[in-house]
Order: sequence, then structure tokens, then C-alpha cells
Amino acid sequence: MLLFNIKPMKKLFILLVALPLLYTTAIAQTPGFRSGLIFGIGQATIKNSSIDNQTGKLAFLAGFGLNYQFTKYFGLYGNILFVSKGTSFTGADGGNGITGSNPYKQTVSLGYIEIPVMPKLSVGIDNFHFKAFAGPSMNFNLYGKETKTYNDPNYNQNNGYRWQNVPNLNVVEYSFVYGGGFDVELPNNDVLFLEIRDNIGLTSLGQINGINSYNKYFAVAFGYLYTY
Repeated sequence: MLLFNIKPMKKLFILLVALPLLYTTAIAQTPGFRSGLIFGIGQATIKNSSIDNQTGKLAFLAGFGLNYQFTKYFGLYGNILFVSKGTSFTGADGGNGITGSNPYKQTVSLGYIEIPVMPKLSVGIDNFHFKAFAGPSMNFNLYGKETKTYNDPNYNQNNGYRWQNVPNLNVVEYSFVYGGGFDVELPNNDVLFLEIRDNIGLTSLGQINGINSYNKYFAVAFGYLYTY
């Protein structure tokens, strides 16, 4: 069972993207350069044809947010983030990947530096601005660890493992990021923000259990941007 119900979150994203269209004559964001901090939490999964019973894994992101507002309505939004990703799933085999009757739980933990660059649209009323953004991300793998635990303690002693390196990981992967949210512009033009984002792998992260796999995660993030 997934940690979050994704469908209602995607509906919320659509709502956040659509709301700016209702305020075409409203006040938009003050132009200029801003940078600051961003933090987020969500759920990560992996697209892999051999994984059926996937529960996902808690995703965490933290880093720097950069935004250049060219006009009141259009800006360029970027991040430099550390992101923890991966998944957790169950299965059964006879050891060494052979199908059998030995149930197990496997957890894959991945860490990345992500650099998304995204055009951003924003519009709002007074100091409250709705925003929508989308664009590509280049992601650099920092580590990959996996744990496999069999239900049978005796079998697990000889076949299970903990926190081993994941083989066959690509150093670089690419993904597509899209999201929406709102900014609150303070009297000094600094910005507090809350957003939701979806990150979908475009290229393979490498192989999990011998199968090409793709990262995916959904997150709710917040942060503060300073004006320069």
C-alpha cells in the first residue's frame, strides 16, 4: 500500500495550475533575482517490470532554490537539491533471483544531487501569487544501497543481506519535473513558498534485480527566497 494517495494530489496540482488563469488581470510577482532554501518530503517509487508489490519509500529533499523573475508573470526557477529516493517491495524466490517459495522484503535506498531548471508562470492578488512550473532535471547519483530480508530466519542468514551497494547504477540520469503552488511576497520582496512537485525519470537509473529501472517521486516542499 502506498504511503500517499497520489490521484488526489495530482488533482490538487491541476487546480493550482488552473487557478492563475482565473486571475489574468490580477497583480503578479515583483521582477528580480531571489535565492534561498527549500525542503520537502514525499514518496518515492521505482518503475521496474519485475516489481509487483511495491509500497514505496519516504522521499526527502533539501537544498537551494534560485528564481529569476524576468517579468511579473514569467520567471526561471531552478534548484540544487539533495534527494533521497528508492522503494520498498516484497517478493519470493529461491535465492539468487530464482523463483521459489521464500518470501522476502527488499528495500532500495538511493541518493542524488538534482539540478532542475524550469520556466515558471505566476500571477496572484496583492502579495499572494499562484505559480506553475515544469522543466528537465539532471541528476547525479551519490549512492545506492539495498537490503533484502527473508521471512525465514535460517534462510535469511545465508541469503539475505543488509546495506549492500546496488550494482549497475548509472552515474547520471535525467528526469522531468512539474508542479505548482503559491508564493507569499513579504514587504521586503522576499518570498515564502509552498509547492507540490512530481519528478518522473526519463532515462534509466540503472538496473534493480537485473531489470532497467526508472526513478519517480512526488513531494510537498516549502522554502524561503531572499531578494537581491
